[in-house]
Amino acid sequence: MEKLYEFDAGDYKEYAIRRESQPIFQDPVSKIWHIYSYSEIQKVLVDTESFSSEIFEKVGKPELKTLATMDRPRHKDLRQLLAKAFTSDIINAQVNHIQEFVDSIIDQVIEKGEIDIVKDIAFPLPAYVIAKMLGLPTDPASIQQLKEWAIAAVQVAESAIGRAVPAAVLLAQVKEMTDYFAQIAEQRRAQPQLDLMTALVQAEVGGMSLTTEEISNMCKLVAVAGFDTSTIFIGNAMHILFQLPELKSELISNEALMETFLEEVLRYATPFQAFARFAKKETQIGEFTINAGDWVMIFNGSGNRDEKVFDNADEFNPQRNPNRHLSFGHGIHYCIGAPLGRLEAKIAIATLLKRLPDIRLDPNKPTERLKPKVQFGFTSLPAIFSTGAAN
Repeated sequence: MEKLYEFDAGDYKEYAIRRESQPIFQDPVSKIWHIYSYSEIQKVLVDTESFSSEIFEKVGKPELKTLATMDRPRHKDLRQLLAKAFTSDIINAQVNHIQEFVDSIIDQVIEKGEIDIVKDIAFPLPAYVIAKMLGLPTDPASIQQLKEWAIAAVQVAESAIGRAVPAAVLLAQVKEMTDYFAQIAEQRRAQPQLDLMTALVQAEVGGMSLTTEEISNMCKLVAVAGFDTSTIFIGNAMHILFQLPELKSELISNEALMETFLEEVLRYATPFQAFARFAKKETQIGEFTINAGDWVMIFNGSGNRDEKVFDNADEFNPQRNPNRHLSFGHGIHYCIGAPLGRLEAKIAIATLLKRLPDIRLDPNKPTERLKPKVQFGFTSLPAIFSTGAAN
């Protein structure tokens, strides 16, 4: 077990103070409620009668909603439909796509002796896999565009969480993405193909086909959630391994350890640190009364370090089991693409370790962290290795 200083800086120290002194409090300026304890976070996530996920309607931007920001009953109908696209068989069918992509990137850099884990692997891989599933172009320019749209969508969501008006340029990018998916959906109505987009076009809920708007919104969710969390996840996992090099050889030969290691990465370095909700009616959280209309921020990154749930919570334990982290959410909004994210991380990391066994941080280049408030990860993670490594 290790305590990794780099991941104890900043918000994690504040989380510990809050859990001890004010696990539930209302910010005096914004009037937003902040929830820091695991048990209360879990209660909010499952109490969909009292708390709404429809934050974009709340800020007057309903056109930005996705499945993740919908309430029942429509959420239930659409989630059941999308779940059919994320069965274990369909997820496992992505193994070759993931493996081929990671191998192709390593082939390109193997004689250079250097790679940026985030920019070269973690950033493009999830976008490539999602594009393959949806039947979208997978050339570099198209993948780059998909990534830029996803980043803009996350930034718009962060603005909404902070109850601020998103920048016009970001809204324009999200509209471009929405219009693009709508256009592809209409093309599939005329010319069906064997892809997820066609499956959505041909699907029925309650005897009714999905509207083009609903299809576009579901594609946005798949693109944004499938891209962003996986990118951060892979980067965080490799950064932790660079600090614990003795783990590398063990992970290659021990699949069970790889699985518990990845779950501990999700807990310890939570990719998305917070979720937003607002109260649909007056309700209680602990000893506090939350009024109808009040905003609530639930800090799952803090819940994942709660000592009441996780022994030695500030220590990284690659063998931690059970590991009931909240990184993929909880309740009806539990991330539907979690198995795909785990698979991408597992294959990417195992391949990097097998083919580049002495991979390590580049001491001559700085790492770069994400700036957004609710995300915890890297935008650049330069690494070096011996050239002509294992094939």
